[in-house]
Amino acid sequence: MKDKILYSEPLFLFLESFFESRTVSKHIHFLEEWLQLVLTDKFYTKWNNPADILFFYNQFVELYEHSSKLIGDERASEEVESVSAARAQLKLSYKPQYLSTEEILNPLLAIQGVFKDYDFAYYKSALYEWLEEALNSALSDIDGTEIFPMYANTKKLIEANWLLLQYFVSKDQQEKNVKALICFEQTCPLLLQKSYLNDPYKEIESFFSGASLGEYRKDLKDWFRAALIEHVSFKRSSKLIYFHSQLIQLIHAGYLIVNNNLIYQRNEPYCSNANTFKDWIIGVKAKTEEETGVETSNYDVFALSDAEKRDPLQYVYKTLKLKKIKEIRYGLQEWLYCALSKQNSLMDIEDQYILKLYETLEKLLEAFFLLVTGNPIKAEFNAEGKTL
Repeated sequence: MKDKILYSEPLFLFLESFFESRTVSKHIHFLEEWLQLVLTDKFYTKWNNPADILFFYNQFVELYEHSSKLIGDERASEEVESVSAARAQLKLSYKPQYLSTEEILNPLLAIQGVFKDYDFAYYKSALYEWLEEALNSALSDIDGTEIFPMYANTKKLIEANWLLLQYFVSKDQQEKNVKALICFEQTCPLLLQKSYLNDPYKEIESFFSGASLGEYRKDLKDWFRAALIEHVSFKRSSKLIYFHSQLIQLIHAGYLIVNNNLIYQRNEPYCSNANTFKDWIIGVKAKTEEETGVETSNYDVFALSDAEKRDPLQYVYKTLKLKKIKEIRYGLQEWLYCALSKQNSLMDIEDQYILKLYETLEKLLEAFFLLVTGNPIKAEFNAEGKTL
């Protein structure tokens, strides 16, 4: 069982992390608590605070995504069949409660059953609706015909994937591979698009094409204020959840840049009316000023020192070390929890996750912005006074 090819698949790398965060039984208990939030007016407990709900929502989406890729995979079927003898002798620390005897012997049967009537896109959409309803303090009116099948199928999927992990991964393998992957696994639970993995600078461009640096600074300030002050919560939970995910993606991109020593470069036009991303930003800035008649500071850099402005990549290298990334992710999770709840405040946690983290995040936003635009952002004009 030690040398099975299937073990090298992303599914198994993810499953190690998934079942390290919680055991099978605790994952299932979490689902039960999550369901109660939707069906009753029960308030958050230690099992399902908003930050945990968001984190495990992302985990379950990834569980469904990886599992869906096993459907129709002949190699996976062959490898599961090849370990049948070892399965019968394996002593399990947990007895599956939601799988049939046949599915316990062949977990792929259970996974195939989960995707018999619904595809990954359906489950992703249903999970997001479940997330929104759970974070809504009002009594939910969600349709049970959608939630209950997903609830039952998610429990089956958890048990089936746990069995696959037990069947294919020995203790020696686990320890060896977790150590090899620890740097990557502890930076970000989300996956970038394939093109962004190959060129993480595209993730940064995408981030700043959605809003200006100044708008993101304001969102960060509003988030910090809501998390810091007790009895104040962020007004739009869905916007905050999205912003949190965006920041995690941005840090993930920065990690890839640092680890692979990547330099920003483009060999093709950014779009039809701008040769570079900086040109596009200049155009957006000029159009905003033309429409409002006021010079905007939304693209100015304030937090970085002069030396950091001259070499923003060096600041990213210095900041996105593994230890620091883990601190940032933990801090963001605490911020999210406190900002979504009126009963909690950042004043109860260590100082390093309060003002110091705010300053780090503000500087990182500016450094990432400078990596793809340069400094300063000023419009250039032709002889007629029109923007180039």
